[in-house]
Amino acid sequence: MVYLTYPSYSPLVEMDTAEVEMQRVLEEGSNTLYFSHHFNYTDVPPSIAALREQLEVLHVDNNYRFTTISPRVTALSKLRWLNASYCSLHSVDSSISRLSKLDRLTLNNNMLTWLPLEMWQLKALEELHIGNNHLHVLPGCLLFLPRLRVLTLENNPLYTQEEVKGAAAATYVPPQRSVDCSACCIHSRYYEVFVTFHAIANHRDVPFVHFACSDECAAHVRTRLEAYDRDHLNRQ
Repeated sequence: MVYLTYPSYSPLVEMDTAEVEMQRVLEEGSNTLYFSHHFNYTDVPPSIAALREQLEVLHVDNNYRFTTISPRVTALSKLRWLNASYCSLHSVDSSISRLSKLDRLTLNNNMLTWLPLEMWQLKALEELHIGNNHLHVLPGCLLFLPRLRVLTLENNPLYTQEEVKGAAAATYVPPQRSVDCSACCIHSRYYEVFVTFHAIANHRDVPFVHFACSDECAAHVRTRLEAYDRDHLNRQ
């Protein structure tokens, strides 16, 4: 009788495929990392910091235990495209503002209810994909991102003008400890909040929320929004 023998298995000697992939990208000098379908991870590993000087494209899609875009990701300051679709994201860290070179941000099919106000600093952003989330309003800064041309919004429960008419904005905007004023960009704990509706990237009547640290800043924001609407009408 012949007995078959098999090598013993030990999880201690199994190589982490994610770490192997990052090591490969580091050694090859590649600017792209696919970190997708890692069901045991809740965030990218700390070792991703080694790719900070070379990584321009990061795919972290289909990681169902990811609930936020963390500072480990936003520390990758050379990113041009971040794809975090089909995760379980509830939030995006305010440090997203550090990604000054980001031109494409893909966040569709998550559980987002709010986008950080600090996105006003993403001046290079050209595409923003946020369909199939739980968003009610968008940060007003998106209206003034100079390069934003593509915005996907489908299947979000965005407020209508009828729903917000006569209601205090504080009742349907998540409370903020402090905000960047929509006019002067000064960080403040005291602010006025209001919602307006505008057309953007082939969408009509999209609700945007604005924060102002003073009456003067609120007036400045409203004047700027009026100019935005006039310019949009002239380009139609």
